[in-house]
Amino acid sequence: MLRIALIGAGRMGQAIATEIAASADLELAGVCVRKGGKSAAITRLEAIDGLPAVPVVSHPRDILGNADVVIDFSLPDACVAVAAAAVQEKTPLVCGVTGLDAIGLSALQAASAHIPLLYERNMSFGIALMQRLVQQAAAALGSDFSASIAEVHHRHKRDAPSGTALKLGEALAAGRGEEFQAVYHYDPDGSRGEPAAGDIVYSVSRQGENPGEHSVRFASDNEVLQLSHQVTNRRVFAQGALRAAGWLVGQRAGFYSLRDIVA
Repeated sequence: MLRIALIGAGRMGQAIATEIAASADLELAGVCVRKGGKSAAITRLEAIDGLPAVPVVSHPRDILGNADVVIDFSLPDACVAVAAAAVQEKTPLVCGVTGLDAIGLSALQAASAHIPLLYERNMSFGIALMQRLVQQAAAALGSDFSASIAEVHHRHKRDAPSGTALKLGEALAAGRGEEFQAVYHYDPDGSRGEPAAGDIVYSVSRQGENPGEHSVRFASDNEVLQLSHQVTNRRVFAQGALRAAGWLVGQRAGFYSLRDIVA
């Protein structure tokens, strides 16, 4: 039985708790939410069929001692504290928080020296495979093909471009042997002007409740290659996070991604 501590009871937290409730091999050890959010979280969890009552706390240390692994789908400003608590309790950490700044990412990297830590901005194994294919295509096609990335998400999503779109761009730049920030071009208000030759051009859309679409397009004067991925159900992220959690337990301390699992 894999005991899981969950950080956050929002959309993804609820999806993960639902998958745990439906599994005979998983157990929810507890949920950590912001101060003042306990009553709302309890109400959401009570609505999940088959989920026993679990501790709902406001500090991760209060539940990590009873868990084999912790999954964090909270917000960027909580990431540092969650990583520190995971190190203190020696609990493997799966982090799916998007929109991390340099401080948050550094905190995860530092924590990975002490515990196994898997960080992903998208818990879809299809996206992990697409990332590899994008890198291979970029290496093969080279700079003769212009590159663009389009993404669509639900209207509630705050960060733009999405973490997944950025990850695909990083893979594309790596395939070409380039520094991503040197070729990244996102210009929602038109203030940056025309992209330079070789730039990776981003377009972003926020529509309804769309759980996520990503497309990478390579184009020359004579042909177009397009790689696309569409999420049809948010369960894919919850299932991916739980699969990652099961894999992470027993690994050595280190900084991992889904690509380490699908390799």
